[in-house]
Amino acid sequence: MNFPILTLLACILVFSNVVSLKLFKKHAQLEETGGYRLPGNAKPTFYDLTFTVDFNVEKPTMQGRVVITLDVNDTKTQKVLQLNSNITFAKDAKASWLSNNDTFSCNITTPDPNYLELTCDKSITGTNQKVTIDFTPTISEVDMDGAYLVRYQEEEKSKVMIATELEQIGARKLFPCFDEPAYKAPIQLTLITNVADFNENQWISNTPVQSSSFNNTTGVHTTVFQPTPPMSTYLLAFLVCQDFVNSTANDLTGYDFSVFTRKTAANFVDIALEYAPLLIESLGRYLNLSYVSLENDKMTLAAIPEYPGVAMENWGLITFQEIYLIDEGNKTTIRDKQDIVSMIAHELSHQWFGDFVTMDWWSNTFLNEGFATYFEHYITDEVLDDVEMFAQLVTKQQQVALKDDAYPNTIPLSNNASNVTTKDDFDMEFGVISYCKGGSVLKMIRNAIGDVTFRTALYNYLNENKNGNPTPDNLIDFLEQATNSTVDLTKYLHEWIYEKGYPLLTLTLNTDNTVTLNAEKFSSSLNKTEEDNKNIWWIPLTYTTSDNLDFTELTNVTWLDPNSLSNFSITLKSGAWILANLQASGYYRVNYDATLWSRIIETLNVSPELIHVINRAQLLDDAFNLARSLDGSESELYTRAFTLAEYLKNETEYHPWYTFFVEMQYLLDRIQDEDTLAALKAKILDIVSYQVRIPKHFEDFNHLQTLKQNLILYWACKLGHDECVQWAEDQFVVYELSPNSIDNNYRDVILCTRLATSNTAIKDYAFLVNKLNTSNLPLEQTDIAKSLGCFNGTPVPDTFTLTLMDNIQFSRMMFNSILDGLINQGTEKIISTLKIVLKNDELINEKWRNIDSVENILNTIASKSFSLDIANVIQKDYIDIYEKDNNRTAIVKTAKLAIDVIKINVEWTKKFETILTSVLRP
Repeated sequence: MNFPILTLLACILVFSNVVSLKLFKKHAQLEETGGYRLPGNAKPTFYDLTFTVDFNVEKPTMQGRVVITLDVNDTKTQKVLQLNSNITFAKDAKASWLSNNDTFSCNITTPDPNYLELTCDKSITGTNQKVTIDFTPTISEVDMDGAYLVRYQEEEKSKVMIATELEQIGARKLFPCFDEPAYKAPIQLTLITNVADFNENQWISNTPVQSSSFNNTTGVHTTVFQPTPPMSTYLLAFLVCQDFVNSTANDLTGYDFSVFTRKTAANFVDIALEYAPLLIESLGRYLNLSYVSLENDKMTLAAIPEYPGVAMENWGLITFQEIYLIDEGNKTTIRDKQDIVSMIAHELSHQWFGDFVTMDWWSNTFLNEGFATYFEHYITDEVLDDVEMFAQLVTKQQQVALKDDAYPNTIPLSNNASNVTTKDDFDMEFGVISYCKGGSVLKMIRNAIGDVTFRTALYNYLNENKNGNPTPDNLIDFLEQATNSTVDLTKYLHEWIYEKGYPLLTLTLNTDNTVTLNAEKFSSSLNKTEEDNKNIWWIPLTYTTSDNLDFTELTNVTWLDPNSLSNFSITLKSGAWILANLQASGYYRVNYDATLWSRIIETLNVSPELIHVINRAQLLDDAFNLARSLDGSESELYTRAFTLAEYLKNETEYHPWYTFFVEMQYLLDRIQDEDTLAALKAKILDIVSYQVRIPKHFEDFNHLQTLKQNLILYWACKLGHDECVQWAEDQFVVYELSPNSIDNNYRDVILCTRLATSNTAIKDYAFLVNKLNTSNLPLEQTDIAKSLGCFNGTPVPDTFTLTLMDNIQFSRMMFNSILDGLINQGTEKIISTLKIVLKNDELINEKWRNIDSVENILNTIASKSFSLDIANVIQKDYIDIYEKDNNRTAIVKTAKLAIDVIKINVEWTKKFETILTSVLRP
């Protein structure tokens, strides 16, 4: 899932013995898409894949052989086959073809880095054809797709392992194959290895071991895995390891379950062992399709010490970044427990949505990721008490999507396949829209038609598309059929799926107490046009009124015709108010006229509990986003938003506070005027102070109250609340003496506050660096790494680039955590960080294997930069020096683009800072 890692391989057949327009078009399609799209002349039916791994060397190597059984179904005589492959072959390389008991050879050429071409001596048309190709894949130490080498420390010893990452375009680096998502076939993997201390549990793949043997003469171990179910090749995975441990769970019905980790982490997987089987059971029960019925009787969750993303849903072998699988035993924070369980839920959901049933092409990625996001929240609620993940879907997914989806460069949930033909296009599909909007729109549909109907539709969708590749239209058909065709979902859902953006619904109270509606496309662009504003969506309206409050009737939906909104009205009693989009069920924003806003705000100030907690979060999100997005230079909208936020002084629930702090961080990042910035901080602190409660030792709050406490204390300490800062400093002293003596739920607050306020920051920084390097727990390391970004001093200590980056235990994720902390500290800290990054560009690219290269760091910094001083540093300290350096062309190009982004950000500051000044400093 993840947040975005991935790999793809495609294979293409063309007919060469007959020169025709058809042939020309097929070659053109291959060339125009860089070898990604297949003409559909053939399909694989089975892969027999073998790798011989030499592991007893400094740099392990592999030799591969694949035997592909396939059907070539063109009516003309064919002698040429294209397979996508990013593997180097010798000039005289040949493949062997078997057709109807006749064996002949095929020449291998590589016209393009993305594919190879087989030119055979005889016709290859027919069913049950077999081609055998020997090849040498690269085990990369640069990129982390295909097969790649992981180096890590375990018990003060250097270790290596081989891992794979094939989504989207990594499979072509591993073996020649058909690897569009639509080409599914079973894969049987054989691993031949020469490790002296061999243990078959340390060599794992998607399926259980079928057989294992050892040759005493050669010292070679041969492990054959059972064939996978028919699946897309990007779902293949295997790990070749030393000293890993397979921790198992017992008493499961019909399948084997285990968690695969470094030996020293094996005692910290209790959360995964306990909750993953419960999640699998809950998913099977909800969908009426058990995991075993998907025809893979193994599930392994594997934690990899150095990983390119967050997690990957390989069928039967899900791989994770360590912080999403390895816990801290009974010291695990409730936030980390939630994150581990929900991330496992996301990836397990993919076994149904993505593995068993797979989108047809990368243009429909939301059919995989949207469902996984939806169930990540829904199913976690089934196994964890009091976490309210479905509510968190609104604040942490839907509200994120509503922000991103309001800009011109957004994309629809389902894109035209002709627009998705390159690696950059694929990457665009693995973003906020597919994940966050996808999950939110599915939630909207479920709420509109009801849970029972939704479940029926999903069962039919999965069952009828077994091992297949449905489209969004196919999903809509099953949804509509489940309603017994009483709801015209084909009409209602079309724009939600196939158009980018979403509507803003505005409610206006008239003098006769009727409320009329208007809708337009919502936009956050600074340059709006009338054409952009037209509403094209059927809006699922739900609402309640103050004289008859009911926030639970989510299926009582009125689908508003975009062409006749003026025909709809609601009559209120005198003095009453109305609130639309109950529990933020629909994927749209709501605005009200001044009178209705005033009545809602008054209710919040007097009796906030009368309005559902999710709607309280929604009101905050809508108010602040309306203020920063609508045209005009008046201060009314921000005045209203801050007036609304005053009610938070009496807010006791987590979700509205989360939304509020997201909006405040947005403003803190952008305001450059020191006096206005000080006024904003004072305003936030005034609101927060009403909820500050210094925790007693290991105080027993429920889940959401602990999350809220953490947020409140983080912001109170960050803004200089005296009592909070003193508590954090006292707790840091305790932590220095005995780290296990503090409540880990607040560890991140304590460490960050200490470095931000300490008079001995350099000493404290050194203490935490040492603690980071000696810790073996990824979650503790992450809290420490994030706190290092809070360092209140300039320049950043040299240990940032020396001690840390030279230490093999210091992972890429730890480096990212420090960077994130630093660049959230304002312009001065960004400039200090930027100078370090630019000065060490080659070291960073080498250390982090181009996954989080200087280019990516520059992009992140640009998104957080709102001062031309930062742009000037990039120009002076990098572009002016290296513009003519051929080895830095890509970074210089990115640096120039970063300056363009910063200039756009500065435009926002110029437009809105004056408004905010008038609101905060009247």
